[in-house]
Amino acid sequence: MKFKITFEPGGCDDQSRGPEEVNGREEPSRRAISVRSSAVVNESRGPQEANEREEPSRRAISAELDNQQNNDDSKCFTFHVYGFLLAFQMALFPWKVSDHEKSSAYYKSLMLQDVVREDHDDDDAEDRQDAMEKGDASIHQSKTTTRFIGSRKSDEPSSKKRLFDEGDVETPKSKIKTSVPYTIPELYTSIAQLVTQKIKESEERMKSWISEEIGKIAPEKREKDLDERRASSHKPVDDMVSPNLSPLHNFSDGEKLEKDLNKEVVEEVEVAKVEKAEAHVIINGLQHNPAISNKLVNFCAVSVSGCLSYAQLIFHQIQNPDTQSWNSIIRGFSLSPSPLQAILFYNQMLFSPSPSLSPPDTFTFSFTLKACERLRALNKCQEIHGFVIRSGFERDVVVCTSLLRCYAANGLIEVARLVFDKMSERDLVSWNSIISCYSQANLHLQALEVYDRMKSENVSVDGFTLVGLLSSCAHVGALNLGVYLHGIACERGFLSNVYVGNALIDMYSKCGDLGAALSVFNGMKKRDVFTWNSMIVGYGVHGRGDEAISFFKQMLMAGLKPNSITFLGLLCGCNHQGLVEEGVEYFHMMVSRFNLKPGIKHHGCLVDLYGRAGKLEKALQVIKTSQLSQDDPVMWRTLLGSSKIHRNVEIGEIAMKNLVRLGASSAGDFVLLATIYAAHKDAQGVARMRKSIKNQGIKTTIGWSWIEVGDQVHRFVVDDKLHPETGMIYRQLEEVIHRANLVGYVKEESLVTMAGDCLEKSTMYHSEKLAISFGLARTPEGTCLRIVKNLRVCRDCHSFTKFVSKAFNRDIIVRDRVRFHHFKNGTCSCRDCW
Repeated sequence: MKFKITFEPGGCDDQSRGPEEVNGREEPSRRAISVRSSAVVNESRGPQEANEREEPSRRAISAELDNQQNNDDSKCFTFHVYGFLLAFQMALFPWKVSDHEKSSAYYKSLMLQDVVREDHDDDDAEDRQDAMEKGDASIHQSKTTTRFIGSRKSDEPSSKKRLFDEGDVETPKSKIKTSVPYTIPELYTSIAQLVTQKIKESEERMKSWISEEIGKIAPEKREKDLDERRASSHKPVDDMVSPNLSPLHNFSDGEKLEKDLNKEVVEEVEVAKVEKAEAHVIINGLQHNPAISNKLVNFCAVSVSGCLSYAQLIFHQIQNPDTQSWNSIIRGFSLSPSPLQAILFYNQMLFSPSPSLSPPDTFTFSFTLKACERLRALNKCQEIHGFVIRSGFERDVVVCTSLLRCYAANGLIEVARLVFDKMSERDLVSWNSIISCYSQANLHLQALEVYDRMKSENVSVDGFTLVGLLSSCAHVGALNLGVYLHGIACERGFLSNVYVGNALIDMYSKCGDLGAALSVFNGMKKRDVFTWNSMIVGYGVHGRGDEAISFFKQMLMAGLKPNSITFLGLLCGCNHQGLVEEGVEYFHMMVSRFNLKPGIKHHGCLVDLYGRAGKLEKALQVIKTSQLSQDDPVMWRTLLGSSKIHRNVEIGEIAMKNLVRLGASSAGDFVLLATIYAAHKDAQGVARMRKSIKNQGIKTTIGWSWIEVGDQVHRFVVDDKLHPETGMIYRQLEEVIHRANLVGYVKEESLVTMAGDCLEKSTMYHSEKLAISFGLARTPEGTCLRIVKNLRVCRDCHSFTKFVSKAFNRDIIVRDRVRFHHFKNGTCSCRDCW
């Protein structure tokens, strides 16, 4: 059954109309009456004449009926179109409906003579034929042609007229019960509400579909990327050995290229799905929906499977981006290789045409400060800090945490600590951040002090806290504290975290306990390339090259691809164990088998490998065949160190001349060459070194040593007099020297250190001697002493430590700038070659 809304021709309502409108309505009836009069006159004429005259009248009546039907249909169609357009306008753009359109007069004009008409083409044809036979040109409103529902009275106000009155509506097929009367405005309002509901349902379905499509895009890769970002600020930074030999220095660089390539492949594969989602959005006309646009921008900008250029394209199509859209695009660029773009978008946000619609919030400041942190943009950081205070966010824990990290990255660790201390409330992320800042600034003792404060304030730890603390323990050799943290990880179930496991292996390796490191490694259910690298490097710096090679082979069998850090560990192990052939083989294997280009550190390891083995000519040839190596002072310094080991004056002088040429000579370099001259009884050479140091005003690097006793780490420097137990320490040192002399120790008279502006005779009070003396006095008999030194151990201290281990029956592990030294029963693991 079809319902149409039309105007009723004629009717008693015409009394309320104007004369012109009534005359317009009556004109067809007058013409019909005129036709009927003509028909009556014709009846008095003959049959043939009457028929001739009657035929035009019938045609006129039929034409009039057709014309009136067409006019009714036209009015019905026009009214339908206008009404439904108004309904859609009210549903989609209610703010665009003017007050005039909402006025009562406007609605009254829509309610004139509203009826529901049921069209039955067959019945219309029959009624039309009857009217023609009767000669009546007026339209007879029969029950089958137009059914009036209810009655209309002329005295009824037009605003009260109903499209449906209460009662039954009879139709040929069914009866429709109408219990609630509706006016035409009410009907269109209902239509508008229905349209709005359908549009909302369509939007929700589209959002759900987009979420499902996005959820299908590399979920494991996105989760792995999220974990890596969370732990990126807590990865340990290893400077355990010298820069040319440090396999763990800048640990993440070895994976950078591989990660970038993987990300590009994922982007190419998955961006098609994002474009598919965007196509569905445009087809359904939802490209201006804020919720859907925000979701697409956020995914493309932040997800590892997204595409920042595509996110920009979607973002620029948004007419008035809200804060969430700005945050998504700023966040994406703050984590990208182009963090400067994040700051530019932040500036655009502040100066947008409608800043009140998109004011910066907590996350805006946090993401922008992340970009400043990566760019080392101190001025911008300070500018944002001022705006944060003016905006009332100075007490926000998220913003303050980002501020302290940004200041620390710019070298202002004191300002970062001031921001931390002024925070009214601190969450666990804030504590983790300040620990990480101290650790990355090589202020490891301060990082451990922060943990003491956490315990006093009853702040619990998580996996990230443990990673940061274990990194500091590794650097200062705080094995006891590391074991305590290991126990916390076991109690709280953090051992399943691969980052915690890697940090534990790194800590035990650097503290000299390879057995505990191996135990952690065997207990890990999930291992990544960093896990294997930690073990390989650990064995390498301990001088156990055979075990490092064995782990490398196991790594290949496990299906993991080695990186540049892996080969640094292998070469380091071969260096300290004297495995020249194996080291050269693995150096060439990088290119031939794994397509890895050796870096400057790998060339440094090769130079050191030849140099330690006494093949100084080959080491010099390696440097000369590489232009990059010729201009690197680390290479020449490595060669100078090898010349000192083998007391080769000629190669040592060549290395020193190149260091001077590069303007990279230091006090330690002059000390090394002076030691070579002293070994050959060359007083003039020693005098030249003394004069060079004095004329150039070169200062020495202060040597220090750390030793852990109980739960505290004690630091000593050369001829230290600042320790609270200085008197006891020096008395104990005299006793230690005496007992070492009894088992064969003889102090070496060589020029190996420098104080002030000139070289002096070796002092018996080096920092490691003071640390050993304090450790022997404050630890039970049989306890292993573990010492960390920032410089390479001198020959006299090396000899002294060997005889102390024999005299006191103690194991002593010393980690200097180059490697580990395990002293036991008067011997050292380095075999007196370091």
